[in-house]
Amino acid sequence: MFFFKKNEKDKEEPLAIGREVFCDIFVQSAMGEAVVDLEGTYLDVNERFCNIIGYHKEEVLGKNLAEVTHPDDVQKTNDVLQDILLKKIPFGKLEKRYIRKDGSIVWGFLNIALICGSDGKPHYFFGQVQDITEAKEKEQKLRESEQKYSTLVEKGNDGVIIIQDFLIKFANSKLLEWTGYSKEEIQEKHFLSFVAPEYMDLIKKNYVRRFAGEKVDMNYKVEIVKKDGKKMSVEISGSLINYQGKPADMVVFRDITEREKAEEELKKYKFIVEQSNQQIALADLNGNIVFANESFAKNHGYSLKDIIGKNLSLFHSKEELAKVENANKILKEKGKYNGEIIHMRKDGSTYPTLMDNFVLSIDSKPKYYVGMAIDTTKLKEVEKELKKQKALLDSVIKSIDEALLVIGTKGKVEFYNERFKALWKIPDKIINQNDDKKLLNYIASQLTDFKEFLVKVNYLYSHPAEDSVDFIYLKDKRILSRHSFPHRVGENIIGRIWSFVDITKEKEIDKAKTEFVSLASHQLRAPATAVKWYSEMLLDKKTGELNKKQSAYLKEIYNGNERMIRLVNNLLSISKIELGKISIKNELIDVGELFESVIKEQKKDISERKHSITIKQPVKFLKISADPVLLRVIFQNFLSNAVKYTKNKGKLICVIKKEDSKFLFSIKDNGVGIPQKEQRRIFEKLFRASNALESDKDGNGLGLYIAKQIALALGGRVWFESKLGKGTTFYLELPIKNKL
Repeated sequence: MFFFKKNEKDKEEPLAIGREVFCDIFVQSAMGEAVVDLEGTYLDVNERFCNIIGYHKEEVLGKNLAEVTHPDDVQKTNDVLQDILLKKIPFGKLEKRYIRKDGSIVWGFLNIALICGSDGKPHYFFGQVQDITEAKEKEQKLRESEQKYSTLVEKGNDGVIIIQDFLIKFANSKLLEWTGYSKEEIQEKHFLSFVAPEYMDLIKKNYVRRFAGEKVDMNYKVEIVKKDGKKMSVEISGSLINYQGKPADMVVFRDITEREKAEEELKKYKFIVEQSNQQIALADLNGNIVFANESFAKNHGYSLKDIIGKNLSLFHSKEELAKVENANKILKEKGKYNGEIIHMRKDGSTYPTLMDNFVLSIDSKPKYYVGMAIDTTKLKEVEKELKKQKALLDSVIKSIDEALLVIGTKGKVEFYNERFKALWKIPDKIINQNDDKKLLNYIASQLTDFKEFLVKVNYLYSHPAEDSVDFIYLKDKRILSRHSFPHRVGENIIGRIWSFVDITKEKEIDKAKTEFVSLASHQLRAPATAVKWYSEMLLDKKTGELNKKQSAYLKEIYNGNERMIRLVNNLLSISKIELGKISIKNELIDVGELFESVIKEQKKDISERKHSITIKQPVKFLKISADPVLLRVIFQNFLSNAVKYTKNKGKLICVIKKEDSKFLFSIKDNGVGIPQKEQRRIFEKLFRASNALESDKDGNGLGLYIAKQIALALGGRVWFESKLGKGTTFYLELPIKNKL
């Protein structure tokens, strides 16, 4: 029993109170009670204590209190016992954990007192234990709840403030982040000071009414004003709470900026759907319409009000229902359907549509059918017309003599006609591969100069916007005219079109014509020369004096003969070029000096028209290897055109320069210019622009043709730029060869 301290040194000593009374209190106490010696060994325990720690009394007696104490609480317990023993405190109180026999933990609130003998010496410790496990669990749950609430308030996506007497007492970090205020700046701030002015009266009125006990809807939208003055849309909800012992209002702010944007976008989409010309309807899984736009209702002959609730089967004829059922089957199985369906109007008339249907799921469950239809009546008419036009085009392509080939931008053969296949004698195994490289290599193998052909083709592929017209010569003596130009759709280039025409017979005829012209020109040259000589003798009065009338007639004869000689010379030049008999004798020549001599030849005409002429030559004494006679012809034609087709007192500017490895010559005038529609023909044989006839009636349309042919023979090119009424600039480009 606990009434005596028993050890070897001390004798048994009765307690001051009656043994029986104390025994009854000890045994019947609702609290756990225990007696331990000064070393912490249990001497006596009551039944309640045994129930708390889960041991029988016999199991507890003799154990040290450390054996049933949680390891983390042993030191704390010993410290309290030591403080009591040293009389630092009269008695001790502490919360500690016991380890029950089954290993579970139980919390106890312990009151400890030191019992001394009559001699005043400490004999043992007496302790009372109250089971506070349930209270501790509630406390832990409360702490966790508070922690969760605190985390929710601080870490949540909503802003939170607590208001008392219109002043902000608390604001969470999210609200501080939104508004840009610090905790110190917002503390004790009047809560209306960061509300947009247009919402102040509403919030203040609701705040007062709620505290007066009236029922107020506390979920509504307002705008708050940030520290930088910018506004932010929020949705607020409020509730009355007790804060630090006083009534307060807790207001939760939810950022609805993105929601408003989404709502605005939804309004746009709704407007688009409602105003769309595309027929759109939403039906439940039984096919009953729950939404339709104006276009759907109008096209079917109904009002929007009347069409809601109607079943989709109503809009199809009996003959079409089987097809509709099949479409619905596909829609249910695959979740979508695309195809042509005939729709029926209220009056029984029908029209074709292109349908695009799908299943709309909500929470992963099919909820609605969405149908979108386009009336294809006009499209069908266009298709019919296109087929008609295509048939006509096919007939035209089959009937023309041109061999056509269309190559796409990726080198795929997009189209060819039978004439192309026959002209090049292409076997099916080549043409059916749709490979432009294999096809062009097969074609090139038939040419006399296949390398030049492939170089030209590659150049055009790398310059897709350029046109090209030239002649190609085949090993079998045939001659083809080739025209290549970009395949355009609007402004976009989607490939290249090649056109080939067999002109062998035409070339033979042209050759015969050229030979005839050459022969005739030679025959004309002798009498023309004789007329020139005798006219000059008569004009020089070597045969005697002439009267004025005779002299005038003779001058007309002389001038007419001079025009004839120029025409004959031009015809002979053309004959040589076209017959391939032109002889090129390259010399190292100073181009500036050569052009100066051409100016002197035409000085009389330049002076008569009072033109000014300027020569710009950055590099003096520029020399190139070329035929001086042929180059002179180009200079003569360019200069004479500028002089003739520029009104009196015109300005002519000539440029002679070097660009990289090329010689560039240009002559610019401020004359009549060339009409836009006629520019593409300006280098054609015998062609003259319509306005050129007004300025010079004696021209023959051969000069620029000769200039171009000579430039090509010299390995160069000619081109021009012109604006009607503003003037023209002609260009000549030749490769520079400094050595013969």
